[in-house]
Amino acid sequence: MLCFDAKELSDLFELPQKRQILKELLAQGYSLDSLPPDKNKLREIAYSMNMIKDKEDIEIFLPLYAFLKFYPSDTKICYLLKQGIDPDSIDSLKSLKSSLKEYDPTDFIFWTKEGLIAHQLKAYYGEISADALFEHIRKVLLEKYANDLGMTNFLFFLHRDGNINNNLFHELHAKLKTLPLKGGGDILIAYNEAGKTDVINTVYPKLRTSRVPHRKFEENTGGDL
Repeated sequence: MLCFDAKELSDLFELPQKRQILKELLAQGYSLDSLPPDKNKLREIAYSMNMIKDKEDIEIFLPLYAFLKFYPSDTKICYLLKQGIDPDSIDSLKSLKSSLKEYDPTDFIFWTKEGLIAHQLKAYYGEISADALFEHIRKVLLEKYANDLGMTNFLFFLHRDGNINNNLFHELHAKLKTLPLKGGGDILIAYNEAGKTDVINTVYPKLRTSRVPHRKFEENTGGDL
């Protein structure tokens, strides 16, 4: 297992993107001594870059920029590595991505003072309703994990806007309690609320919510991009 604090991992992840941005600036006639004075120009170039290229990018980007904010500031982000990989040999985003353990129920781990919290990421693109969410989660857990959560938190992140009313998660929680699930992991639903609030709701085995103000990506990166 290899662990990073937020700055270490953001430096590793952002370096290739910053190189891309610099390359594009040079192609547009700028230089290191004459960068665009307008920050909107820099943002425009940054947003034109495809930062998320594969599954491994998602497993780094989301824990770092979307989910770490729900935990104490000294929380570390950890990854399981392939057998035989020397952690000291990982010095770039490319080497980290090629070293990640494959076919494991754990995509990333948050290391807090209370211990290690393993997570499995699951994207959801379907209808935003208790019935649709329940059916999707039920099928995923049954077909891929034989209803065994183990000690992993299954984190479903919503990719569609929809009407999220106060009863949705109460209904989903009640439905999930009817399933013959094993293990000690939680089932979590993450989404953004009206572009203002980031939310993670625990819907199994208990029902609770965590909410933090939404920050734009350039604010999460210190405004460097």
